[in-house]
Amino acid sequence: MEHELLSRMPHLSPQAIKLLMLRRTLDILETSTKNARTMKEIADALGKDIGPVWHHVRSLVKAGLLTETGSRKRAGRAQKLYRASATEYFVPSDIRSSTVSSELTKIMETSIEFGDGAIGELFRYDGARWRVENIYDEDTTGEYKQHERWLIARLDSRQREKLENEITTLFEKYSCNQASTGGRSIIRFACVSLPSEFT
Repeated sequence: MEHELLSRMPHLSPQAIKLLMLRRTLDILETSTKNARTMKEIADALGKDIGPVWHHVRSLVKAGLLTETGSRKRAGRAQKLYRASATEYFVPSDIRSSTVSSELTKIMETSIEFGDGAIGELFRYDGARWRVENIYDEDTTGEYKQHERWLIARLDSRQREKLENEITTLFEKYSCNQASTGGRSIIRFACVSLPSEFT
């Protein structure tokens, strides 16, 4: 039986799925999900020239990911308004290896293993439990340090759901209040059931 969540998902063409795998598609959808935007407003929100944005927006409209929802007059001329066609899409697992989410996960996994600039790891007992922390060269600034927080806890299903909801609230808070300067960071939350040898 089809999953209830999937039954209400819009059908995606192969072209739409291909476009959803591009970060710039998600950036454009992000600017035009709550409110319909003109081409110029989308380009301005992204800090991009209108030419490349125009081509990508046209592709999104053709693929059904953006919808023309009317027009607005500006300087005496009617400008088309565009809005995201839906607020959620489903991409089947057999092609998920190419999605933005999958690519960001690979970047995070690589940085954890190799790319965080740490000179090594320190294993230490803090009086209650063993901990592992990355050690950096004294000259390494905080901007280039990878801050890891690991928690191994015995949680029942209710506690786990509560923790996930609290983390989701934090993610939403900081995704809506982003600084206009500074580099971009990946912040990933994963809650995984441990195999028996870890418990």
